[in-house]
Amino acid sequence: RRYHDYEKMDEYPEIGAALDIYADDATQTHLDGGMLKVDSEAEVVREAVDEFVKVTELDKYLWDIIRNMAKFGDCFVENIVDLNNPEAGIQRLKILNPAYIYRREDKFGYLKGFLQEVPKSTADPNSYTSMGRYGKKATIDLDREQLIHFRNHTSDSNYYPYGKSILAGAVRAWRSLRMMEDAMLIYRLHRAPERRIFYIDTGNLPQTKVEMFMERIKAKFKKEKFFNTDFGNADERFNPIAIEEDFFVP
Repeated sequence: RRYHDYEKMDEYPEIGAALDIYADDATQTHLDGGMLKVDSEAEVVREAVDEFVKVTELDKYLWDIIRNMAKFGDCFVENIVDLNNPEAGIQRLKILNPAYIYRREDKFGYLKGFLQEVPKSTADPNSYTSMGRYGKKATIDLDREQLIHFRNHTSDSNYYPYGKSILAGAVRAWRSLRMMEDAMLIYRLHRAPERRIFYIDTGNLPQTKVEMFMERIKAKFKKEKFFNTDFGNADERFNPIAIEEDFFVP
């Protein structure tokens, strides 16, 4: 449910741009043009990691990994290995949808593996499981070394053992904004075909001054007052939401 909300929030231009900024800032390159630097005293470790980054093109995936981790709080990356030549090591990486990945831990909190939910139409009948909250969903058991789990770690038990999205604190405000936008749209659609008649008391004004008086009354409905920061005084501007298609009868 949370992942679904985060997907909808990402459709807002402002929120999407904020996530892009997070990913941009977290994946800046060094002066030498590299994005990653291996810090190890062992030469063999540096060579192995550099080769891993080169073969898997990890630097090309980092932007998406960081953005997904900021958006969902989690990012699951699968290590793809050639089964015909496993000694060749990891050949490429694949980013998975976190909504269909379940993390399995023992009673001490140690990672034991992962479960990936798959569509029932393509699932092996033998892969059905009845483990607790997973119910009768069709799942595939994945080894703990098969996936890399990036997460924004938090001590909040509501999110454990997964990460906490940076959007988590804005969900309520986003829902309120969406409801207000829907309410405004419904109001405008409902209000569009309406016409109201306002009877204005003109008293004993002469016929020649009635029309000028009516124009002043209508102008008040069409304008709203606001504070002009440039001049430091109250000003008036045209209000497109004001009543401007109604009938004024003297």
